[in-house]
Amino acid sequence: MANNPCDRRVWPDNATEVAGVVQQCKSELAVATQVLSELEGDLESEHEHGQSEQRQILEQQFAKQTERFQQLVHERDVAYETLLPIVNCHVLRIRQRQQGGVIFSNTLSKHPDTLQDDLQACRDHVFKKIEQFGSGHDAGFVGWSYRVVENHLRDRDRGRRRRDCHERPFSSVAFDESETANLETSPDDNMELPEYQAADQIDFLEPFSAADLATLNTWRNKPTDTLSDPILVLATFQWWSKVPNGQRFSWLRPLILSESCLDENLANIQSVDRDLCSLDRMTRQVALCNLFGMGPNSLLKAFARKRHQLLQLDYFWHRLFCDFPSLEKDELAGIASEHPVTRLVWLVIGQLIPQLPDKLAWQQLVRDLRLQRLFPWLTFLEEHEVSSRLRELARSTSSRTAHGVSSNEIERYHHFEQLWQVYPNA
Repeated sequence: MANNPCDRRVWPDNATEVAGVVQQCKSELAVATQVLSELEGDLESEHEHGQSEQRQILEQQFAKQTERFQQLVHERDVAYETLLPIVNCHVLRIRQRQQGGVIFSNTLSKHPDTLQDDLQACRDHVFKKIEQFGSGHDAGFVGWSYRVVENHLRDRDRGRRRRDCHERPFSSVAFDESETANLETSPDDNMELPEYQAADQIDFLEPFSAADLATLNTWRNKPTDTLSDPILVLATFQWWSKVPNGQRFSWLRPLILSESCLDENLANIQSVDRDLCSLDRMTRQVALCNLFGMGPNSLLKAFARKRHQLLQLDYFWHRLFCDFPSLEKDELAGIASEHPVTRLVWLVIGQLIPQLPDKLAWQQLVRDLRLQRLFPWLTFLEEHEVSSRLRELARSTSSRTAHGVSSNEIERYHHFEQLWQVYPNA
């Protein structure tokens, strides 16, 4: 780190070829490790039988293979060392670009050693993933490694936000001691609460209001559908206990109950309900997988799509957005007076939704837009980059959204970008 890693003069001229050397060394090391393991087993066997001549031959082979192994390790480490300035530069540039973001700045202030940790973690991660790099990548090793580093930093940020949430105290609710003895975290490790939430504002047992319960009853594509959406989303967020027992059973019954063995199925409903209320993430996840007949990955994808409906709940606004400063009346009036598409762009690209006074204000601002039922509202609050939010908005809208919206996604992206540039605080 004595030299500036972003100075391309310290980068290897043939980074892609050097990466190939690392790949080749790692591949040969895997073979050499297997050979050494087999020779070691043969040596132990010969030692038991006492055949000294054969053992000498094996010892020579073992010594030769060990020397080759050490040579490969040296060649691999030397080659990868020359690639480190590229990886270090990617980390520094990405972090510098994010420094202006409120979310990252807050995270960084809690982790003073974040940058050094990130540098080491990304160096290790690229080294681990380098087998996946191929010379066919258009941008070569520099472009490929940038994407790997960017994705890994995003994963690390999510992990830090989860740990920050876990360090905050639980709500003062009287749980059974036998359950709390094994409790490590409140939100989920894999299906986390959004990063913009204040975890200490969440009461995991406070019942939902009658209005929110009525809203949850509308979470289906058509009236004949089962209410799988609220079961999936609320259990994942550990909010299942906030629904009254009778309503929980009425939602679960169509998914479990059959015409025969009523007593057995009633016991099944109670068992599933108990698992969905569990403080243990894995218990809830297994119960959801069994209930919907999904694997964990499919369950996560379904949750990622359906969680955006949470903005329809008053509880979500009162609890998760309560610490955000509200927009001034003149700012709110200015947004309301704009064209519907302009209002949408300013709201989601500017991440202004948490600053609205309440759910009613949000509904009024988007009332004349024809958006898909599962419009990704929360995604816009979780994306750090304006360009990422613009891409998501272009993907999530169509010419049906409002008058003047192009049917071409690329044209929509540029149109939304122009609308964002005229936002007063952009």
